[in-house]
Amino acid sequence: MKGSHNIIVETERMKYEFTIRRNVTVILGDSATGKTTLVEFLNMFSRRGKNSGVTVTSDVPCVVFSDISGLWQSMLEEIKNSIVFIDEGQDFIFTKDFAKIAQASSNYYVLITRRPLYNLPYSTKEIYGIRTTGKYHFPEKVYQEFYPVYSDEALQNLDGHKVLHIIFGETENANYGPDWFKTNYDPEWLKDAFVQKMIKDIDKSDYVDGIVISSPILGPIPPERLSGGVQTLIMIYEKPELVFDATSCGENCAKWLLEIGKEKDITVNLNYLMKFSDVNDFEIFIDNENRLVTSIEDYIMTAVKYV
Repeated sequence: MKGSHNIIVETERMKYEFTIRRNVTVILGDSATGKTTLVEFLNMFSRRGKNSGVTVTSDVPCVVFSDISGLWQSMLEEIKNSIVFIDEGQDFIFTKDFAKIAQASSNYYVLITRRPLYNLPYSTKEIYGIRTTGKYHFPEKVYQEFYPVYSDEALQNLDGHKVLHIIFGETENANYGPDWFKTNYDPEWLKDAFVQKMIKDIDKSDYVDGIVISSPILGPIPPERLSGGVQTLIMIYEKPELVFDATSCGENCAKWLLEIGKEKDITVNLNYLMKFSDVNDFEIFIDNENRLVTSIEDYIMTAVKYV
């Protein structure tokens, strides 16, 4: 299944209207914002149709899926060319097996969760909350819409140039680089001269060929034995559309984050004060405050509010 799909779910008192654009969409947010209500409406419609009092308008089937038998893999494989909604509490969505099925599937998946999905590649542009807007007012219909959790300003180029974005503190949507690398890396990435420079600088190791890296201490090693910092840097470089937790990167990775940020718009999560010592040409966009900092002093004064 490809392209965008507009969906309207409504009753006499409430209306949801949104667009699903990619293989994986994540909905998060506080309690009582309407996430579970949306799933309940879809479930009611699937069981009783228009007799449920719910109307669903969509060009593809909308399916609510829950696993109560432990047979989720075989059950999901029976669903084709549909948008599959999975509510909170379904722990199988955090597994590598689900990630493989989802990526190979003809379905789109809408996952409602506050927990990070380390095994799934999903874009920050497809992370949404749900809010009530002023389109309708009680006692008329309440209008619920999806809104992007990350603003366009924090995701797009600033003044026509690329920059490193940082989200300080705990965030629900940061992928853990080493785990993601070990299950998803492409051996072709190692042939990139920029990747080889990072491996040489951080791990003091050299790329040999294929999936062989020469370590001065361990001898020949596979990519899985690279340091967590290098693995995370490679993921950030190769998958700039995703948010990765850079907390596993030490101070010696700081200059490489800035270098990647000059080539690609990247967003990382940090849970400690990375000092960026001895770095020239300093520019970082801090998403917590939606602003650009251009001095180490301003950066530190802002970061210490959150870590």
